[in-house]
Amino acid sequence: MSAIVSVATGEAQCNPGFYRAALKRFKGVSHVTVEVNPTPAAA
Repeated sequence: MSAIVSVATGEAQCNPGFYRAALKRFKGVSHVTVEVNPTPAAA
């Protein structure tokens, strides 16, 4: 199984590796593409 993930976040420390690591708990996923789109932080 594969996953394509697009995330919009204001958290600068959350890079693609952060989200790949979060998806490791799903043992059936072998191919992961992660796109991180920075957004302005909420005031």
